[in-house]
Amino acid sequence: MTTNVLAIETSTEMSSVAISDGSGLLATSVLEKGAMHSEYLTPEIVKIAKASNIKLGDLDLIVTDVGPGLFTGLRVGLATAKALAQGLGIPMVGLSSLDILANQADENSQWALCAIDARRGELFIADYRGVPRAPGLVLNSGPRVISLEGFTEFLGKYLGECASLDQGCGSILQQDEPENRIDRPERSTITLIGNGFLELGEEIDVVVNEFLATAGQRTNVSISGDFVPRSETLISMGLNRMRLGQVTEYIKVMPVYLREADAKVGFKQRFQQGQSARDIPGELS
Repeated sequence: MTTNVLAIETSTEMSSVAISDGSGLLATSVLEKGAMHSEYLTPEIVKIAKASNIKLGDLDLIVTDVGPGLFTGLRVGLATAKALAQGLGIPMVGLSSLDILANQADENSQWALCAIDARRGELFIADYRGVPRAPGLVLNSGPRVISLEGFTEFLGKYLGECASLDQGCGSILQQDEPENRIDRPERSTITLIGNGFLELGEEIDVVVNEFLATAGQRTNVSISGDFVPRSETLISMGLNRMRLGQVTEYIKVMPVYLREADAKVGFKQRFQQGQSARDIPGELS
């Protein structure tokens, strides 16, 4: 029996959609950087459905990224996903963009730090770790917002904590419980993944090299080239949630923004500077 799944990923500028019949990926499309989500999304969904020989009316599940990420992209993507699920009367799965990145981390990773560019000099971050009897990596703490200025210092401390034999990873974010500690392999891997790391450029290399110089041969740091959540990852995660019965109605799927939209913040800043809303083009219509 086939399970037709549509995935919608719009948390970054490199958004994508994908479709599957449950046995494999049938078609995918990636949004070109700079393209408008509102102009791209619906035509590309129709395009990949046609290429897959699957009618939208034959879909069984909609999987979508709920954030954190770019406000406009998430708003358009989630609205499109919910409209389809409501119209077709099918369930949804909403996934965190940072959870998706963690799922894309090196399969040998014991820990992963995921970071998405939040613009305005900030990042959305969360850290993940392996725990006993759990498949893959699980959320250790986050998500939260951190400034680019503070992130470099934070990263150095985070790597140091990950290398600690006694405390494990992430106690600078959340106190480690002894029963959650894991036995370290002979050589452990910490994966840094997400487009947020691109914002720091060579600073990341400096921090990582300084850490490795003192960490010895027991710890490896992998800086992933997989910078954005992928719609094909949503497909596999969504199908797994469906098998576990972890699907929901469209009305219960909510976005994770973590902060106000850039446009709203810009309005508040200009208002505080003494401008009337009617003096700001596009604020009132």
